[in-house]
Amino acid sequence: MKFRSTAVYLLILLVIGAVYAGMRVEKQKAARKKEQASRVFTFAPKSVKQIEIESAQNKAICLKKTSKWAISSPIVSQVDNMQLTGLLSSLHHVRMERKIGKESGNLKAFGLDKPSLVVRFLTGDKWHELETGAKNPVATDRYAMADKNGEVFLISSQAYDDLNKNLTDLRRKELFSWKPGQVKAFEISWRNGDEVDIVRQGDTGLWKSKSQPKLELSIDKVANLLEGLHWLRASDFLAKGAMPATPDVDVKVQLKDGKTAELKVALPAPGQKQAIATSSELQSPVLLSTYFLSSIPHSADALVDRALVSSVPSEINKITWKTPNGSGDLVRKGTDNWGSVEGKAAPKTLKNSWQVETFLAFMHNTQYIGTAGSAGTPPQGAPNSLQFVNAFGKKTSLTWNAPDPKTTGPVDAWLEKNGLVMQVQVKRQDIQRIGESLARMSPTESAAPEKKGANAQKGVSTKREANTK
Repeated sequence: MKFRSTAVYLLILLVIGAVYAGMRVEKQKAARKKEQASRVFTFAPKSVKQIEIESAQNKAICLKKTSKWAISSPIVSQVDNMQLTGLLSSLHHVRMERKIGKESGNLKAFGLDKPSLVVRFLTGDKWHELETGAKNPVATDRYAMADKNGEVFLISSQAYDDLNKNLTDLRRKELFSWKPGQVKAFEISWRNGDEVDIVRQGDTGLWKSKSQPKLELSIDKVANLLEGLHWLRASDFLAKGAMPATPDVDVKVQLKDGKTAELKVALPAPGQKQAIATSSELQSPVLLSTYFLSSIPHSADALVDRALVSSVPSEINKITWKTPNGSGDLVRKGTDNWGSVEGKAAPKTLKNSWQVETFLAFMHNTQYIGTAGSAGTPPQGAPNSLQFVNAFGKKTSLTWNAPDPKTTGPVDAWLEKNGLVMQVQVKRQDIQRIGESLARMSPTESAAPEKKGANAQKGVSTKREANTK
């Protein structure tokens, strides 16, 4: 009897759920139908072949699609694909917020006698047109009319702004189309005579200076430089004669396919935040934000690998250290999981493995600030030593004496990396942070012994008995 009642209740719940789901689907269908019915135009964005924009404030613009979209008037230029996609989407989704009715020949009342914006577009062999006029009394929408059919309606001010594109909006702003992985070499020439000449080593991420091949360049620094050049964007466009005859910096990029690209920049006057530049891929000079100028090096030395640890944190599998405050020997047990090694026993899992990952990220991003050249071998008996071993067995070690309490300057250290030992200078605050991080990672503070087999089961049983009592 009880089972039968439960089955009835379950059936009722299923029926209610099905009814609710059906009502929800119908409600969604009705909403979609209402939204589609309110659209001013019905067309597929891919079918559009041409767009014309006439504005009271800007020059008339014509965009045409042949093999790809381009601006054909008032200048010939490549188009900003993101802006174009947004324009097509806005046209496709522009909707009537409210129908006003026939204008009865009184276009002036709606500001449609002299439209503030006219957008025409060609789909197949049919032209469509949207005219917009004045704002409504509460200034939330604008009066509009489509295809000159006499029906006046309101579109949102946001839709108006999305359609009211000017020439600067629609022109291509990317200075370069190449990607960093396509670069084979690059040269930087400064007006004062400084030069940088970098070439890729085969098809790898390694780079060398042609004029200073002994320098160990940072993969990250070169990659960041190329990424920065790749993502340069024009903030505005200038007349062809705006670029000075002699640029302050000239960057030439050679691609793997044999093509080349070039950037020339004229430094702005002090205090100005825009620089004039030209790209070999654009037809006219442009304005660029000056933020990127500091990242363009004056010498290959600026690209040298000064990281205390070059391996990325995820590649490091072992950390060993010795300081006056203690020592440690850690091994990676998995992603974000470290263990402490003591003798031949199995590694004890660290409770604070996240601190190890934070420390590795800090070491990867920390650089020495100066070097005294080759140092042979680290000094014997130095009280502080730290070694990293990556997944490929490559070792990096840092040895340093206690900072002199009478000074506040950098600390002398010996860095062994890539088979060479260099005497380097490290910021005092970085050395202090290293010591503090190692103390926090001390195995005596963070090790949790692992239990296996019978001993683990015995521990679980004992705990259960204690809980029972």
